[in-house]
Amino acid sequence: MNRKRIGHDWEFGFNKTVVVVFEDKEVAVRRREDDRWFAFSKHCPHQGADLSEVEVVDGTLRCPWHGLCFDTSTGNNLTNECNPIEVFDLVINSGEVFLSEVTAEQSLVKTYLCHYGWDKRTGRFTTNDNTTLAKGDQCIGRTPRGLECLTIINESASTSPGIETGTITSTNHAENVNHDELRLTLTTHLENAFREQRLDTEILHIEVLIDKQVIVHYIGAEQQALGPLCVATSHQLGISISFCRAEFNSGRI
Repeated sequence: MNRKRIGHDWEFGFNKTVVVVFEDKEVAVRRREDDRWFAFSKHCPHQGADLSEVEVVDGTLRCPWHGLCFDTSTGNNLTNECNPIEVFDLVINSGEVFLSEVTAEQSLVKTYLCHYGWDKRTGRFTTNDNTTLAKGDQCIGRTPRGLECLTIINESASTSPGIETGTITSTNHAENVNHDELRLTLTTHLENAFREQRLDTEILHIEVLIDKQVIVHYIGAEQQALGPLCVATSHQLGISISFCRAEFNSGRI
């Protein structure tokens, strides 16, 4: 395994990115204020966007060009629209920082089938945690929508790559918080706005994720028509809101 010394830890400022060359590849090295380190390819594998200054949130990197999400521990593309991003291993020894490729053993991950979302949809979630999860276990996972509660169905027996819904970020079950007051406030606000703007729109369900991302499931107007309302409501109520338009199959069964 090739390893390269890239400097001393004091040369890497907190929340600053240093781009180094490792085996003819440009690698972005990031040291966060909590002293967590990340190393990943500077360029998005989709169309080459510069990722060096993109913020890492809960171990997830989002491409600034097309919104593709990558897990910084495995490199997996969470939005399933392109190849994984290349990630690298960092070791700090006596203050010296060494960069190397992730070995095959390090990159092994487990895949679980899980229920998630208010409608209990099914998805594939990966984890590189050594903890073994059993049917019915509840944990927290990250999807392109945000942090969500997961319920384990079973461990996937397939070893071949597949479409991944997200990653398991914590094996601790999130507290069951009652969001009824938030849902009532948001429903009242949006229904008044629909009437004022004469939008033929009806709310089906308001889903509140763990990280307070709010998804409004509805029928009616096109999502593009609700863009200005989404921005204004998010600003007025101090929460992050997105709309998800329900589509119904009009064909005969």
